Amino acid sequence: FLEIAESDFFNEPLPAKITASAFANRELYLALANYSDRDVRVETRDRYRSCTDAAAAPATTHRIEARSLLVIKRA
Repeated sequence: FLEIAESDFFNEPLPAKITASAFANRELYLALANYSDRDVRVETRDRYRSCTDAAAAPATTHRIEARSLLVIKRA
């Protein structure tokens, strides 16, 4: 894995108290952790699909609930 700060993965710098890590094998995954007490939205340059919600469509905007972890896979 690789911890990410500013990168080409995102359209803008990550909000405060949000950390991101990239994992790659045959697919590319991003793990986004929200350490804040509020929900945030993160914009990715590419479309990613939720790894936990099979019904979710690929998107570039991802909501991360307060104090939670979101794992997404590049679509």
